[in-house]
Amino acid sequence: MHMVTHMICWALAVTMASNAFAMKLPAAGLPGPAGPQITRSAGCAPANIMVDVSLADSASWIGTFDGEATGETFQAADTLIGAIAVWRIAVEATDAAPMKLWIVEVDSVGAPLTDRVVFDGPSISYPYGDGVSPTEIQYSFDPPISLPHRGPFFFAIQELCYGYFGLLAANSNPYLGGSAWRTGRSYLSGCGLRPYPDLLLDVDLVFKIEFCHDTTTAVNRPSWGRLKTIYR
Repeated sequence: MHMVTHMICWALAVTMASNAFAMKLPAAGLPGPAGPQITRSAGCAPANIMVDVSLADSASWIGTFDGEATGETFQAADTLIGAIAVWRIAVEATDAAPMKLWIVEVDSVGAPLTDRVVFDGPSISYPYGDGVSPTEIQYSFDPPISLPHRGPFFFAIQELCYGYFGLLAANSNPYLGGSAWRTGRSYLSGCGLRPYPDLLLDVDLVFKIEFCHDTTTAVNRPSWGRLKTIYR
């Protein structure tokens, strides 16, 4: 059994990566302590896909360490993502291990292609849980992440070879749009995303993805002739 001594840290560290990343300290709420909260652009109408925390068994979780990355394939019905959230297990309330977000393409059968990176995201260190409820870890974006197309993708949360974390999961595959996967350990090979991840059977990660519909683009521009007719 790989043993890791968790670091205890009282500062919130955020590494900025290839996209703007907006966050603030959590407000009280259920279920459990909230992670960084979303800041929404004007004109953004959110729509979610998720595996709800209520579907998780407290004993069901996916361990991630030594550079592994745990995540879920998902179906993107829209191309703008405002936030992605996962839940760390309650007993790791003060775990300060950095948690890095990735989004990659998938192949024709739905397997993640870790060398086809869509978004090289930020890292969060968040040791502020209450030790009773799962701790929400939320990555929020303003402006939203822009995916290259609609359809299937894979998001993953990587342990950056500093420690260990466990992510809450739900048994019996409640999310029909994808599957849970975990990449191999990379602590001896530069701590990147390893290729050929393992499919985790009969389980889905507990997660939430908030898509952002840009309501301003849903309005057709009237022609100049139409404007002249209206404002005569």
